[in-house]
Amino acid sequence: MRVVHIAAGAGAMYCGACKRDAGLARGLAAMGHDIEVVPIYTPLRVDDIEPPNVGRVRMGGVNVYLQHRIPLLRYTPALLDWFWDTPGVLAAASRFAVRTRAADVGAMVVQVLRGMRGTQRKAVNGLIAYLETQPKPDVISLTNTLLSGMASEIHRRMDVPVVASVQGEDGFVKQMRDPYRARAIEVLRANAKALDLVLAPCEAYIDRMESFLDVERSRMALVRPGIYAPAYRRPKGARPEGAPIVGFLGAVTFVKGMDLVVEAAGRLRAKGAPPFRILAAGSLLDKRYLKAVERRAHKLQLDGAFQYCGELDFAQKVRMLQTCDIVCLPSRAWECRGMAGLEALAAGCHLVAPNNGIFPELAEATGNVTTFKPDDYRSLSDAIRQAIKSLPDLGARGADAADAVTQRYSIEAMAADAQAALIRAQERYVVSREAREQRRAAAEAARTEEGAAADKP
Repeated sequence: MRVVHIAAGAGAMYCGACKRDAGLARGLAAMGHDIEVVPIYTPLRVDDIEPPNVGRVRMGGVNVYLQHRIPLLRYTPALLDWFWDTPGVLAAASRFAVRTRAADVGAMVVQVLRGMRGTQRKAVNGLIAYLETQPKPDVISLTNTLLSGMASEIHRRMDVPVVASVQGEDGFVKQMRDPYRARAIEVLRANAKALDLVLAPCEAYIDRMESFLDVERSRMALVRPGIYAPAYRRPKGARPEGAPIVGFLGAVTFVKGMDLVVEAAGRLRAKGAPPFRILAAGSLLDKRYLKAVERRAHKLQLDGAFQYCGELDFAQKVRMLQTCDIVCLPSRAWECRGMAGLEALAAGCHLVAPNNGIFPELAEATGNVTTFKPDDYRSLSDAIRQAIKSLPDLGARGADAADAVTQRYSIEAMAADAQAALIRAQERYVVSREAREQRRAAAEAARTEEGAAADKP
């Protein structure tokens, strides 16, 4: 099967969606499928597994922005756009892309969702024109439904099925200001009707997106996220002496909740709980937020117990995870993939996470997750205390959980789920195409009969 996967880069930031897309493409390629990854907006940035057969960036983020802001550029020859899609310009723009907030880009998101009817018509047309020059795919996969505005045009011009994954875009859209939020939801639901299948990373997210996109459950499929778990495996040996280490792994923003870990640690210290260290790492997206967290840690007398390690490369991240006893992911967002949680579990860490999103599923599958009430540092502190009490059993439970991740959330398992979904999408598309042709033939026959009746004296 030839699959073209259109993946949206996240600028200079390591991105869970990019990591999942890269692993999925690599897994499908390993199964013998012909995979082409087409990056849009910015180049993809992943920290471990590089996707196969990646071309240059199409529909570059600078061009998309400029064509939205300057109407004249929507009508200039495409040849004049090449400069804004060059690697140097995109690399420079990537440094600012990570600061993009949904509240600030609502108007542009709506226009992208409108596809060939929006201000990005030239960019969308250029992307599809490129796809038309390549060997015809059996299916085209979109990294998320924010790109669904191009689905109907792909159907019309290329006559191939289109699937889209859902990877947190509901949370992104809900952060937008009205009227753009309401309009985006309206257009998303209209676009979803053109998708042959929607791929969700966990069962709970199928329920959530069935309502958000207003699609039938029969048009959704489960494709669990996957990682290369052996790369995280903790070396055998006794746990080092010293205070327990609680890790935080995620972007430094209010949404990801680093402050909740600090508040929970302060509460535990005030109650006389045994001390533990906090190691935090992730892309620094909000310097003022980090300064506020560090000031709060100082006020709670956590000096020396809290350390921000910056953004880590893959090897550094693995070493950090193998150092931690517990990893806490107190995100205020509804996490549908939980890639950092999978990494922590694969490294043998005990995971502390909210009791929503994919985390209850991970708790059931691995037996090494303690959940807490979202956005509640008191509940989080209780969960951390409970996890610390379980540390004597960490070795055995951590190894069993790592085995569970290896079996159920591997790249191979993800690719197998995806293969089944893509075959199903092809079958659905053939049926829907036949139905469309039958309706078209029936309408033509009806018009012919009406014409013949009108010609009778």
